[in-house]
Amino acid sequence: MNQQNEQNEKDEDPGLPLGIDFGNTKISASIWNKKKKAPSIVLIDEKQQMPSTIYFKGIIPNNEEKQNEEINITEDSFDVGVDYSSDKNVNYYIYDIKKLLGQKTTNEELEEIIQNLKYKIMADQDNNILYSLEGNSISFDILLKLIITKIKIAAESQFNDKVINCTISVPHSFNNNQRTAIKNAAYSSGIKNIYIINEPLSTAIYYASKYKIQKNENILIVDFGSSKLDVTLLSVTNKNSIKVRATGGDATLGGDIFNSEMKNDILRSFKIEGGSEIKEPEKLLQLENLIENAKKELTFKEEAEEIRINKFDGKTDLVYSIKRQNFNSINNEIYDQIYKTINNVIVESKLPLKELNHIILQGDAIRVVGLTNLIRKKFENIDIITDLYDSIAYGNAIYTAKKMDVMNNKQFDNFKIYDITPISLGLRTEGDLMSIILPRGSRVPIKAIKRFNTTEDNQNNIKIEIYEGERKLIKDNILLKKIMIKNLPLKYKKEVKVEVCFEVDEEFILSVTAKEISNNIQKSCQVVINENLSQSQILKMVELSKKFEKEDREEKERIKAMLKLNDKIFEYCHYFEGNENILRELEGYRTWIKHSPNALKEEYEKQLKELNDKMSKEKNSNSNTRKQTETNTNTKKTTA
Repeated sequence: MNQQNEQNEKDEDPGLPLGIDFGNTKISASIWNKKKKAPSIVLIDEKQQMPSTIYFKGIIPNNEEKQNEEINITEDSFDVGVDYSSDKNVNYYIYDIKKLLGQKTTNEELEEIIQNLKYKIMADQDNNILYSLEGNSISFDILLKLIITKIKIAAESQFNDKVINCTISVPHSFNNNQRTAIKNAAYSSGIKNIYIINEPLSTAIYYASKYKIQKNENILIVDFGSSKLDVTLLSVTNKNSIKVRATGGDATLGGDIFNSEMKNDILRSFKIEGGSEIKEPEKLLQLENLIENAKKELTFKEEAEEIRINKFDGKTDLVYSIKRQNFNSINNEIYDQIYKTINNVIVESKLPLKELNHIILQGDAIRVVGLTNLIRKKFENIDIITDLYDSIAYGNAIYTAKKMDVMNNKQFDNFKIYDITPISLGLRTEGDLMSIILPRGSRVPIKAIKRFNTTEDNQNNIKIEIYEGERKLIKDNILLKKIMIKNLPLKYKKEVKVEVCFEVDEEFILSVTAKEISNNIQKSCQVVINENLSQSQILKMVELSKKFEKEDREEKERIKAMLKLNDKIFEYCHYFEGNENILRELEGYRTWIKHSPNALKEEYEKQLKELNDKMSKEKNSNSNTRKQTETNTNTKKTTA
């Protein structure tokens, strides 16, 4: 009996609350330690961090009859988390997995990354990027599965329990395709419950747990990894409520850009000294690794160890030395770009700078001394925090434990996270205008309801078109989905009311319900916000909305003037129903609108004034006629 109870308890064990920080160059993991009531790091190959790489050892399955199909990977055919060395075949060494995961070859932002890859890629019929190995293909979510599986095994071995639940953080800029690819990889590794949260939130969670906040604080998190810059301003309360105020970033800025600038400088110097163009990818990858090491050395040294590669081009030796001062001069413009991005987020948050309490700097690239010195100088009166190492992995483990309800820690009893919508959401309305229901930056989760009317007499159905974007006209925004409500009651224009509800959950899934109020006829759908857009595309849309704000506003006012004229025509048609002469005149105004689609606002207003004046006289004339008729009738009665 006791053995059976013990077995039942074991079956019900929720397992280890795992958190994974999936970086482009390094990956780390943590679990929530129930005994310590704190997160503990997972050692992978006895180290706190593992390279985000995979090396195929040349053991290729025989797929001669099935070209361009997924390879059936066996355990003895690859190594996970290894650094590159000269004895490895460069075509089999896979890196930049995070950059390419869930991406398509049509993404112009990846063009330079793809051109510089040392291994081969290909595209499937939907343009998804695949790793190409001797004519066969492997999807990048399968490659990530190999990495996650290794982490899962390491955690289970170290802490003697299974992993069922896991949180994996991503940059705020990750779209839904990228997030879905991560989920698919984790599910296929054997993890049942996957939570995806944004990296700045992970850091904020760990910060709140470490410092036990006594008052409300505003924190700017600058996450500068190898592949991107992610900036988030959020508020943390003493009740552990975390609210995002503004986000921004740049997918073209990251630690790799420093490496790229140094690489260009080295290759220029090499050619000046008589070297020729380098065609061997192995040599270039060797140089890139040495550059990364030099960049790290400049964190704590004024001059990095000399970079030397014998017979770099086959005959000439490459010799290059760099000091911190030279490194900063090469990257000064990049520093300015980074500061501008950080400042834009502060401006968008509308938080006075004096109310910003802390700036948390994280990511390997933030160790670049010139950059950190610039940030300290620009924000000299604000507390700068740089000691939250492994904060993302720790924060993810805490989040998993909270989701599993296994924390046993009163500090997180009231723990809540509120993110924000990355882009405005709304509907197409009459005149092809965008009616925004949830503006960009709306707190998530959120629910909003708005009422609309039919736009024609006896309208039998209404089409609900859902858009995302920042412009006033739907032509400048992105259509997400359409739904149709049919069999509406046949009534005059504007008499039928339709209520539309937008609800966004923590996973950024938008649920839309449209309901005709009188008969409760309704239709629903779900759509993913930001399914394909990158953060740079979203920020470009925001910039364009600001650039064309005046023109868009004027165009919206022009269209509204036209709609106002059209509404008045409908109103007078109903008032003078049966009066053929007036109805013909009103039809003339309709014809004018039809043939004047580009008329100015003032022209519509002039037509409206003319119409109102005419119809006012007709109303008075009708009123006088009725009064005269009533008077004559009363006179006849009196005479009789």
